[in-house]
Amino acid sequence: YNTQLLRSAFHLSENTHLKILETGAPRNAYLLAHKNEDAERKRIYEKMLNRPYNPATKFILFCPTWRRDNRRTLTQLDLKALMALLPDDYALIVKLHPLETALRKYYAKLDPRIHCFFNESTDIQELMLLSDILISDYSSAMFDFAHLHRKIICLTEDQADYAQKIGFYFNIENALFYAT
Repeated sequence: YNTQLLRSAFHLSENTHLKILETGAPRNAYLLAHKNEDAERKRIYEKMLNRPYNPATKFILFCPTWRRDNRRTLTQLDLKALMALLPDDYALIVKLHPLETALRKYYAKLDPRIHCFFNESTDIQELMLLSDILISDYSSAMFDFAHLHRKIICLTEDQADYAQKIGFYFNIENALFYAT
């Protein structure tokens, strides 16, 4: 299935010099190797937050997809209000797309429990291992995060606009499992 998607995404019928090597997804090897390791989570926590490890802290990773237009905010969701509703042991990590790093100054100052790191100093896989929940819209990060068998919340607040401007490789609603 991935090969079919890649053929379409890279227009391989027109780019015959490109080849797909079906060898797996090496980028997920780190996630799979460390998904249940407390020592790795502790190392990442101390590296990213520069403070002693608190195993009671639960992290929500907010990982929105890049948009082609220059947006001023990532979501209509009021992240400060969200934090006020969550218990004190929850923190939010906003992972910006590398092309939207200018938004960091806004998200880094919202709330002491909201963290927005410089892209140059973060590895999304480390952030995934640190996180208990992923909130995303259409980011492929959800497929990597799914290997951890942790909760994923799809925030598709602009689905019609995204479908028209960018488009989907598959019907997102048919691909998702909705828990009741």
